[in-house]
Amino acid sequence: MNLTIDKRNWKKIRLDDVIEWYQKDIPNNEQVKHGVQFYVTANHIDGDSIKFDRYSNIDDGQKGPTITKHFKKGDLLLSTRSVALRKAAIAPIDGVTGEKLLVLRIKHNSELISQLFPFVFQSIDFWEFAQNSASGSVNKFTSWTKIREYEFLLPPKDQQAQLAELLWAMDEVIEREKEVLNHLKFSYLSVIEKSLIARDAQKIFFKDLVHVVRGVGYKPEQLLDGNDTQSCILLRSNNIFNGSLNYDGINLIPLNLVKSEQFLKEGDFAICMSNGSKELVGKCGEFTGENRKVTIGSFCAALRPKNNDNRRLVRHLVNSESYRVVIKRTLSGSAINNLKPSDIQNLFIRIDNNALRSNVLDNLDSLLNNMKSVEIKISSSKSLQKSLINQIF
Repeated sequence: MNLTIDKRNWKKIRLDDVIEWYQKDIPNNEQVKHGVQFYVTANHIDGDSIKFDRYSNIDDGQKGPTITKHFKKGDLLLSTRSVALRKAAIAPIDGVTGEKLLVLRIKHNSELISQLFPFVFQSIDFWEFAQNSASGSVNKFTSWTKIREYEFLLPPKDQQAQLAELLWAMDEVIEREKEVLNHLKFSYLSVIEKSLIARDAQKIFFKDLVHVVRGVGYKPEQLLDGNDTQSCILLRSNNIFNGSLNYDGINLIPLNLVKSEQFLKEGDFAICMSNGSKELVGKCGEFTGENRKVTIGSFCAALRPKNNDNRRLVRHLVNSESYRVVIKRTLSGSAINNLKPSDIQNLFIRIDNNALRSNVLDNLDSLLNNMKSVEIKISSSKSLQKSLINQIF
């Protein structure tokens, strides 16, 4: 979608002409007295999001001592660390945050209207400026002193209002699609826990469902820079998500270094076997048969179902809360959060045999397919919105 925009009467401005860095510190021992209830960290904010809806209560026992920077509903919180993650979103509540998040707000009598304010920080142009001006080699970080220099064209206020109305209308469409997705997820997980899994049913061991193929570690000098037909995608633990695989930041290795059984087959599940967090160990993503050769690296493994019925069952089990419970139970008491192939083989979940003979798996397949369709719609809507933002800024 392309807009025909006449920018001849737009004015070039610097970010700090219209936006200020709000700095108010509320010490930890005074936060309750000031009515502070919630805190926000960068983990609460998703990249490329206009706003966020996750936050924590200040008395949850997890709040760090440096989280003392005040913000109000409608302020924009921008993460100065790991700039490539592009985290800058509008706060839905009042609260406190840490020094790694900038609290930004519109200046009094600003030429920028509040409705267009958050979209300034969603353009490719802004994040390229932030990335290029950032410091650090791996996790690049920025500061207000640097990003305040960012320049962009600002339309007259009447045009700002029209553009903001269009962009927020698209955001409303995305939010409605997210609501549909959340409803489907709730239904999907409920069917798994209430219809497929039964606390008093027989144990189903993973060793009866899958073969476990251990991942292989490769030396840095074996990795390839280029991409050719004689290379293979090497998946690592950070490429594995619950229910899916991600190919961002992948490494490539020569095909001739990979044994035939190490290539992922359609229907295999890549699993994270080691990570710094118990929440991440055991996460599983299904390989759906991409056109490239794919293998798994160290700290990972592949679960290879013994037949198609097992594949369907495993697909849903690894998405369930019961699966997460047995993974945590296996890891409990361990100083290092590692799974061994024998740990996976000895995992068990109690499955209702009557459910397997009925249409429960069919219903779960249908719900999962519907979820994926909605996710595609959300991705498409976000891409369209991002395209419009980039045309404006």
